[in-house]
Amino acid sequence: MRPATRSGPGPRRVAFLHDNPEFGGIETLQVEISKRLDGARYEPSVVVTAPAALQSSRRFEERLRAVGVSCLFGIEGLGFGRKGVETGLRLARLLREQRYDIAHIVTRTPEASRSLTSAAVLARVPAIVRTEHVSPAPHIDRWTRFKVRPFDWVTDVILVDSMGDRQQQIELVGRRPQQIVSSYCGIDPYSFDPEHSVAAAKQALGFDPDVLIVGTVGRLHEQKGHQYLIAAAARVIASFEGPVRFLIIGDGPEEQSLRAQAHGLGIANDICFAGFQPEPLQYMQAMDIVAMPSLWEGFSISMQEFMALGKPMVASDHHSFREAMVDGEHGLIVPVADGAALAHAILRILDDSELRGRLGRAAAERARGHFSIQRHVDELMDIYDRSLQCPTSSRGRVG
Repeated sequence: MRPATRSGPGPRRVAFLHDNPEFGGIETLQVEISKRLDGARYEPSVVVTAPAALQSSRRFEERLRAVGVSCLFGIEGLGFGRKGVETGLRLARLLREQRYDIAHIVTRTPEASRSLTSAAVLARVPAIVRTEHVSPAPHIDRWTRFKVRPFDWVTDVILVDSMGDRQQQIELVGRRPQQIVSSYCGIDPYSFDPEHSVAAAKQALGFDPDVLIVGTVGRLHEQKGHQYLIAAAARVIASFEGPVRFLIIGDGPEEQSLRAQAHGLGIANDICFAGFQPEPLQYMQAMDIVAMPSLWEGFSISMQEFMALGKPMVASDHHSFREAMVDGEHGLIVPVADGAALAHAILRILDDSELRGRLGRAAAERARGHFSIQRHVDELMDIYDRSLQCPTSSRGRVG
């Protein structure tokens, strides 16, 4: 029998449980969700199973505390060994003592965070919701559907970022259609000005306003496909008749190999690695063209922000990008892991100022019409409502 939810007046308590030690779009989204939940209905807290000493954890904690959200870091070592069991029990005690009404597990792949689900079950949290932000296809094997099934049985809703992800969950992971809910995550598109001065942004950062800039924002991780952008950059620099520079915002494990790649191609002086920027807006404004060559992706926050800024974009052929934009209307879509195709599309936009303007204007209009963070938060609260109203025996049927 499902445990009774907390009685008495006041909002229901939601514990967002994160298992990722890095700071990126998912964590940025968490901050925005937390500050936009209706405080009369739901009170958020965030628990991160990563050491507080990590630089990325500190970034996340600072952002959360800035919007008044309580957070706890350092319940680390979750898994199925002895240490994992011990820390899982610690987390279960925390959830039980704090009397949370909802455990919302925020992760990336089907097999991740099973220990978090176990802890929520042990704590008898009344409702369990799970968000998987990355397409399952690159991360599963023939046994995945069997390994996740027991955890799916005790989960009310599995939330994904796109219709393409939902279809993969059903076809590849074998999950029940009624359990999988798709909701585009979002931004506040009206907080981005598509009429900003690109030249002024370049000058403020010390860039020549007459040099066109192709840029991107994201963790320097294999997933993001930066190696294909650098390969494309070499082709673009060799072919484009005017001055052009590449700007990469972010840090991560691939930084040294990417720098070495640029050096080996003889374009190290033409690529600016600007590192992690806590407030990257001015860098984004300074870009004339955006490239997002991800090998796999969720419904990218950076993508939405660039579109809201009116930036013409070249993106890899992933269903999340295809759901966000129409090829040739809001941006250009190229094959995954194809530096030559990426270079060709970048050159096409560099050579055609009219195309740059048309794609940018359409992208901004698309963002304002479809990428609302408040819409996403409202859908999330509706999911919470239905999960709390549904008896335990009906878990997985409230979508």
